[in-house]
Amino acid sequence: MISALTCLRTAVAAGLFSLLAVAQAATVYCPNGTGGSLTAPTSGRYVAVSNASFPGSCYYQSGNLSNANIAALGMTTVDKNGTSGAAAGSLLGGGFPGGSTAGTWALASNLWSTYTNLYLGFHFGNGSGDPDSFVVQLERNQLSGTWSLNAIAPAGLNGLSNYYLLTGPGTPPPPGTVPEPGSLALVGLALLATVVVRRRAIS
Repeated sequence: MISALTCLRTAVAAGLFSLLAVAQAATVYCPNGTGGSLTAPTSGRYVAVSNASFPGSCYYQSGNLSNANIAALGMTTVDKNGTSGAAAGSLLGGGFPGGSTAGTWALASNLWSTYTNLYLGFHFGNGSGDPDSFVVQLERNQLSGTWSLNAIAPAGLNGLSNYYLLTGPGTPPPPGTVPEPGSLALVGLALLATVVVRRRAIS
């Protein structure tokens, strides 16, 4: 018979392994479908961002991202609508693609030495569906990737109005996020420890 101590050791080992799991770069959909942020939704409007963080933060809303919205998320703006060239703080290597529904993003190479967490923010024109604004966390040390606005009928597409590079704390993530792997591991570990203690008390 497996002892309670062996069960507890196994639970602790599993929890520690999960805590050490690192985020990975992925193409993330925000809002996501039922399978998680790697699954495109089946209705409404959503953005797809490559080299985003998975698991990572995904926030979305109707209307523009105001300074008050950004502050309420615990974030600050590093850059808005890009800086031409590769200067420090540059969001875009080639300027702001206003009116576009897809494009590439690029960061200056020194940004990750200054900021721990970086997020792309988008606001698209109103009138063809919701959401209009999105914030997606980027995977650390990634310097470029792609983005696109997608729509499932009857929702439609509108061009990009504003483009943001944001920074902020990694936790707590803003609403509409995928939980961090460490948080999930702690919850699982606590549940397993409770079961082991109860079984031991009954024996």
